[in-house]
Amino acid sequence: RRTAAAGTDRTSLRRRLAGRPPAEQQEMLVELVRGEVAAVLGHPGPGSVSPSQPLAEAGFDSLTAVELRNRLGEATALRLPTTLVFEHPTAVALAGQLVERLADSGAGGDGAEGAAEGPDVFGALFREACAQGRTDEGFAFLRSAAGLRPRGIAPVEPVRLGAGGSGPALICVSSHVALGGAHEYARFAASFRGQHPVWALPNPGFELSAPLPPGREALVEAHAEHVLRCADKGPFVLVGSSSGGVIAHAVAALLEAAGTPPAGVVLLDSYAPRILDSALAATAFRDVLVEGLHERQSAFARLDFTRLTAMSWYGELFAQWEAEPLGAPVLLLRASEPLSPVLEKEDWRTVWKTAHTTLDVAGNHFTLMEAHASSTAQAVREWLGTVAG
Repeated sequence: RRTAAAGTDRTSLRRRLAGRPPAEQQEMLVELVRGEVAAVLGHPGPGSVSPSQPLAEAGFDSLTAVELRNRLGEATALRLPTTLVFEHPTAVALAGQLVERLADSGAGGDGAEGAAEGPDVFGALFREACAQGRTDEGFAFLRSAAGLRPRGIAPVEPVRLGAGGSGPALICVSSHVALGGAHEYARFAASFRGQHPVWALPNPGFELSAPLPPGREALVEAHAEHVLRCADKGPFVLVGSSSGGVIAHAVAALLEAAGTPPAGVVLLDSYAPRILDSALAATAFRDVLVEGLHERQSAFARLDFTRLTAMSWYGELFAQWEAEPLGAPVLLLRASEPLSPVLEKEDWRTVWKTAHTTLDVAGNHFTLMEAHASSTAQAVREWLGTVAG
């Protein structure tokens, strides 16, 4: 009965949207989004959700974002990405995205179901190669495919995850693994609401049809511009989780050279490229890391052609990069648990020669920003207190 009701709701929505101009469709879908947001967050009704309020500030994290995605997908019969809330962070922006997707799929007609995507053949081939122990060939496949994509810096807007407070802005750079994005920092950011403004910077090239950055310098410069805009002339701290720490460190170096340095840099279990290459040379480490990505794709993002080739391209961009000492204090937070018991005898912990402080925190490479995000945030908060002091 639930399935039948859902089908009726979709048909009703499509009929109501049919023939209406985009502006009217937008208004109707804004109300739909506001109602679903209120339902997910337990608010009394759509009127309690401002159309322009950043949803991350309203209390969304990676799990509730997936729930909202599911509800909107059911209402519209569209297959929507798990990153939807963080890539289109207000009810108005979300509604606009739904208008576009419904138009592409033939909104108002029977073709709306066609928006549901089938399995991604490219991602399936890569996973099968890894499952067969042919991971090297799988990554070579990604590198070759990345070479076919166009080059350029796609416009990517920073996502505000929290506002308020007198502390320096925390500007978080997304990792460049295939699951990377602003959603990585949702739980982490929740611990700083009302204390620090928190922003997340997605990396360009992870969106469908978007070009890949032509070079490392162009990427770092683009991020530096976003950082200064988010900081709005105030103090700021750059944060990078996993490979996002590499980019954050590179951006910090550029900003220091330009005379606009950060107040600090936080690396969350980040591996310097050469150390990571050494670790990846150990088959067990590499295979466990890749399997962790595959296990998480249903909750965070899809391992498809766009994201996998972007991951490969970014890896090539930073392969020869080396961190230079910074004037700003650098904190390295390391996972205290290996990704798998098979790594217990391996030298899996990361080190950074530029880090002024190194601390171990609860969790492994993935869970320190998932189940242990609040304790990770607490460690950062305590360090910020010593830096400010």
